[in-house]
Amino acid sequence: MAFKHPNIFWDWDGTIANTMPVYFRVFQETHQHFNLPHLSEEHFHKNTATTSQKHFSSLLPEAHVAGAINYCYSLLDKYSDEVQLFPEAQGWLEAAAVLGSRNIIVSNKTHLQLIKDIKRFKLEHLIAAAVGGTELTNHKPHPDHMHLAAQRAGVAVSASDAMVGDSPADYEIAKAAGTYAYLLHSQVYDFKEIIKNNPKASVVSRPLLHKTLFQS
Repeated sequence: MAFKHPNIFWDWDGTIANTMPVYFRVFQETHQHFNLPHLSEEHFHKNTATTSQKHFSSLLPEAHVAGAINYCYSLLDKYSDEVQLFPEAQGWLEAAAVLGSRNIIVSNKTHLQLIKDIKRFKLEHLIAAAVGGTELTNHKPHPDHMHLAAQRAGVAVSASDAMVGDSPADYEIAKAAGTYAYLLHSQVYDFKEIIKNNPKASVVSRPLLHKTLFQS
């Protein structure tokens, strides 16, 4: 019997890679550099889950937004080696591959940084395709990136596929594409309220994701 999800679309930041501590540091330093208000961790998680463009556009004159984003990118390059995989993440990718599912990465981080991370962690053999946020005009939660990533993997998005992520944007992209959604339990978002009445969506803790995906 085939695995229930022929393709699994994975968010990268906060799901596969533990990038949030580094991102928080980067955004804090960017706020300080541009004399922006203090950035709390709660505000960071709730308001920077989509793109840095959206975040800084709400705080700076249009003429300074690109400068803030470029400053962010320079800091991300500076601190990139501090990013680590979550301990269980490679096991998820390996289990999916063993069961015949394609692992496909869909992220709002720049494509160059995404590919750099995948290579640094030596995950190329486990990932069929990856698409970063600089590839198309639209970002998550728009499904364009999911469809482009599927195309690169040589498949089409289907109702049997799944999206795994840690933010409302990951749920919305799954909903827009008609796939299943597995949302990692969050202390920031009330996912149970967000996914109410959607039988194809569930909230699961990190320790239980493996069992939920591969043993149910």
